[in-house]
Amino acid sequence: RWKPPVSPLLALCTFLIAEKHAGEKSPWKPYLDVLPKTYTCPACLEPDVINLLPKPLKKKAQEQKVMIQELFRSSKAFFSSLQPLFAESTGTIFNFSALEWAWCTVNTRTIYMKHPHRECFSLEPDVYALAPYLDLLNHSPNVQVKAGFNEQTRSYEIWTNSQCKKYQEVLICYGPHDNQRLLLEYGFVAMDNPHSSVYVSADTLLKYFSPLDKQRKAKVSILKDHDFLENLTFGWEGPSWRLLTALKVLSLAADEL
Repeated sequence: RWKPPVSPLLALCTFLIAEKHAGEKSPWKPYLDVLPKTYTCPACLEPDVINLLPKPLKKKAQEQKVMIQELFRSSKAFFSSLQPLFAESTGTIFNFSALEWAWCTVNTRTIYMKHPHRECFSLEPDVYALAPYLDLLNHSPNVQVKAGFNEQTRSYEIWTNSQCKKYQEVLICYGPHDNQRLLLEYGFVAMDNPHSSVYVSADTLLKYFSPLDKQRKAKVSILKDHDFLENLTFGWEGPSWRLLTALKVLSLAADEL
């Protein structure tokens, strides 16, 4: 047993890499064969491509990339400890590309399912579950579904409130996500997404307020302290409450601050 215990996320990533390496010998081969060979999540994009993204999305993509790199760095000792289980070098099997693929598989294809804590895992939430076939269902922001694990039937159930014609593709909704969230988490965007929004970066916001404002630094400090310089959006119904709040603070007169 590894000390300290590994996270449920790393354990599942390790399982995927090991089973993929096993090839024909893996009982999971039919499932592994239908998984994407590559992913289009921003974390997998080249730096030159990431630099072309809008600032808020670029920042999130870079954070995602750094997170995977840190996971790989911190997991090297664990991967090395698995050497007795493999004839080939674990450094070759559990390389960065393999972990990146496994992480994207977990991030884009698992369902939320809470498990009781097991001593072999760290205290991080154990909420991941791979569901072959279920993960082939595509997303549409225009359908309404209710999904979850039924403890009585011991099965994962999806109930739809949207009609589906015979021979028509059955779609589910991954959640009321805007296109930035869909791209970050799943690697795609939805056409005519009713949840679409434009993210306004702090730099863009501050550009329209006078640098001569003597209270400018204090206002920015207040917004930073209360995390109001992130996730500022403009959607179909206008500016979000967070964006309106930031605008209000930046517009305050000296005697109102």
